[in-house]
This record gives sequence, C-alpha cells and structure tokens, in this order.
Amino acid sequence: AAPCRVLITGGSKGIGAALAAAFLLRGDSVCIAARSVKPLESAATQLTNYARGSGSICYVPCDVSDAADVEAMMQTASTKMGGIDLLICNAGSNAYSYAPLTETTPAALREILLTNSVGTLLCCREAMAVMQKQPGGGNVFVMEGAGSD
Repeated sequence: AAPCRVLITGGSKGIGAALAAAFLLRGDSVCIAARSVKPLESAATQLTNYARGSGSICYVPCDVSDAADVEAMMQTASTKMGGIDLLICNAGSNAYSYAPLTETTPAALREILLTNSVGTLLCCREAMAVMQKQPGGGNVFVMEGAGSD
C-alpha cells in the first residue's frame, strides 16, 4: 500500500504514541498532536527512530476543545505532510481525576465533555474539510483516548 499521511491527536504518549510508531515503521508520515509542547517534542524525538522509507514525524500543539486550535492543527498537519489521509481521534481527558462520578466536580465534567465529545467533533469536522478537497478523500477513526495512559 502507498504511504499514508496520518494525524493522531493525543499522540504524545500511550496508545497514540504507539500507533505513531507503528505507522512510521510502515513508512507512513505521521503528525502527532497534544496540548503540551514538551511531551510532544520528546515523543517526536523518540519516534524519529521508527521512521522508515519516506516516512517522517512532525508535531503540532493543539487543545482539541478549542475550535481555532483544531483548525490551525489541521492546516499545519496538512501543509507539513502534503495532506491528511487518516485522522485518529485519540485525545481524551478524565480531568486528571479518577474520582467516582458522584464526586466529580462540574468543572471536571465540563472539561471531560469539551475534550472528549466536542473536541472529537471539531477534529472530525476540520478533517472532513481538508479530506474533501484532496483526491481519494480520507478516513477518520475515533478512539476516545482518556484511558490510554
């Protein structure tokens, strides 16, 4: 199969980073995204070791719950890789808490909903806009990454 251009949200650790490594080993180009720059830089440096053939790794900071961030992420990833064939929505939040629902604060619930639901929809919307303009379209996979650590 021809190399793919893959964008993975929640790509700086856990399942997202493991998926990035697997795609790089196939010779695909991968862009990882996450909120925090330092973990992204570190992950990208480590993932470089997995790149094969014409595959490459890049990263872009993004808070998927922020529409402007998501739009910028899609444009940056598309520009760096020459398009996006595959979006993996892996970003997720548990608001840094493993508390029972009855003990979860309204602010934590809001963060969880904004990241896991609204963030996924924003990513899908922007990816579709990019993919509709390119030959062959693209594919979107939703994973819900809150449990990926």
